Amino acid sequence: MCERFGRTGSVFVFGARNMSTLRAHLAALRARFGKQVFQLSVIAVLGGTMLWGHKNHWQLSSAHADTNHDAATAHADQGAKVVKVPAAAAESSKDAPLADGAAPAAKAAPGSVRIQFPEAKSIADLGITIEGAKQRPLARKVDAPANVVYEPSRHAQLSVRVSGTVWRIEKHLGEEIHAGEVLAIIDSPALGEAKADFLHSIADVQLTQAVYSPLQSFAKGEVSGRQVRTAETELRKAKVDLFNASQALVSFGLPIDMEECQGLPEVELQKRVKFLGLPETLVTRFNPDSTSASLLPIHAPFDGLVIGRDLSIGEVVSPGQTYFEIADVRRMWILLNVREQDSDNLEIGQSVSFTAGSASATGKISWMSTAVDPKTRTVEVRCEVENPEILKPNGESTGKRVLRANLFGVGTVELASNPAALSVPTKAVQWDGEGHVVFVKVDDQSFEPRRVRLGIVTDEFSEIVENLVIDEPVAVDGSHILKAELTRSAMSSSP
Repeated sequence: MCERFGRTGSVFVFGARNMSTLRAHLAALRARFGKQVFQLSVIAVLGGTMLWGHKNHWQLSSAHADTNHDAATAHADQGAKVVKVPAAAAESSKDAPLADGAAPAAKAAPGSVRIQFPEAKSIADLGITIEGAKQRPLARKVDAPANVVYEPSRHAQLSVRVSGTVWRIEKHLGEEIHAGEVLAIIDSPALGEAKADFLHSIADVQLTQAVYSPLQSFAKGEVSGRQVRTAETELRKAKVDLFNASQALVSFGLPIDMEECQGLPEVELQKRVKFLGLPETLVTRFNPDSTSASLLPIHAPFDGLVIGRDLSIGEVVSPGQTYFEIADVRRMWILLNVREQDSDNLEIGQSVSFTAGSASATGKISWMSTAVDPKTRTVEVRCEVENPEILKPNGESTGKRVLRANLFGVGTVELASNPAALSVPTKAVQWDGEGHVVFVKVDDQSFEPRRVRLGIVTDEFSEIVENLVIDEPVAVDGSHILKAELTRSAMSSSP
């Protein structure tokens, strides 16, 4: 059987001219000698392939090379070399002018390397472009979706404290208001009763005081102690009732000075209580004889604008419903939804700029949420901004503001900035596995890899804070080619 296998093997070795012939012989072998011999034949073929690959470094001949082969290998075919720098050539251009704040470029120590090409034109042929390190303003930023909201402490929805009927409306939608101004006046019978109780309580205090005071001036024995104690008790009860009556007015939003009222003449006291809470500018326009004493004003709690109103004269109103909405639009809040991975770089006090179309404003971070939104995986960040006023061409105010509530846009947080950063295009910076590297052009045929330390990095430029000086030429486009040559050299020299 072995003799037959030898003869058949000879036919296989010398007769296989192409893959179809090879497959035919393999099939014949499998059919003739069975599965075991077939497996031995396959192992022999694979072993021959591995031996060939090892001797040829697994590279195809130029006739069969793939046109999309890695650029670094193609460049190596053109004769690029990675050579050691002799000690005599190790001195760097130490006298070159330095950028502000930049450290001098490190000297190329003996034993460092350079990437050399056989002729100057090969650099251009490979698509390698050169650009000098320049000073330019750089800033590292984080962008996040953002929206405008009213500042909660300067935004209010006003209701009424007691049921009643709208008697008068003083402010309308869009009007500017000031703290303490009357927005509307409600006619409430419950308030009329509270005012009457207050006046009765003042009269009771005055009456019991008139009874009690003379008893104190009598000599001991002229009146019984029981009479004095009774008068004193009645006076205390009258004062308690007066206090309760005054607190009832306070609950309507109408605080009153009890001591001052007790010293007023009766006519003046009645007028004071009747128009309690109403400004004198309004009272002078009312008829004191025909005007109700049950008038309850709705006051503005702060300066702002009327941004909502839902009532009309004669309408019956009750607590629990919103009838006025006011807001101070001079200051607004910007709420940013920052990605979880970006939130660690944010700090209170960092500058924020907000843009939404033509609208823009700037401020600083005043608060950051301690939780991550479970749905969006973002962190809410708050920024307080001054709302810029829209001016006419002549500089006059239009009465309008740039920012509006619920306006959506983009918030940009400035993490770091340098108005004169020594920088190179970001695509000129490569990572060699241990650190960042740029390739400095030494002459028309060679480049020196320079380990650098980065500062501010943007999509377009990267700040170099160490080991590079201003105007030093570095490879920009095609720097990945030089990195590939460096990697290839390191791999070939490794044991």
